[in-house]
Amino acid sequence: MDRPEDERRSRRALLDRPAPNGTLPPTSLPLYRRKLEKQKIQVVPHMLPATLPSQDGSFDVVFARFSLHYFNDTALASIFADVNRILRPEGSLVFMVKTAENLGYATGKVLRPANGRKGWHALLQEAGFRVEVQERDKRSNAGEGNYKR
Repeated sequence: MDRPEDERRSRRALLDRPAPNGTLPPTSLPLYRRKLEKQKIQVVPHMLPATLPSQDGSFDVVFARFSLHYFNDTALASIFADVNRILRPEGSLVFMVKTAENLGYATGKVLRPANGRKGWHALLQEAGFRVEVQERDKRSNAGEGNYKR
């Protein structure tokens, strides 16, 4: 998915990021932790190592919000291949990125061509994902894609 970043996020939320060793500050996820625990959802934040520290086929879904567009194509190819490895058959990768097609991110065209939809789709397909493109939501100037194993 590529939706414009939510303008309502608080500054405090921006400070609740993983430390270099991958641990979260005590203030991180305070509103969501109890809800997630009740639903038996385990949150595993960490810095990206060479490979993800998870068994093959151990996840139904992997989420990444506004982070993948910071990596170069070589790193993305490695990340997508590793995510594909840890997903179960028919598992999904759900992510949000800023793309060159977003009105507020038009400078992305200058940064690198892969910041556009076609570049993302190519990287995902090379990593073994099946890309399903849906119609753009004209109300929010956003589009959605569903990326499955």
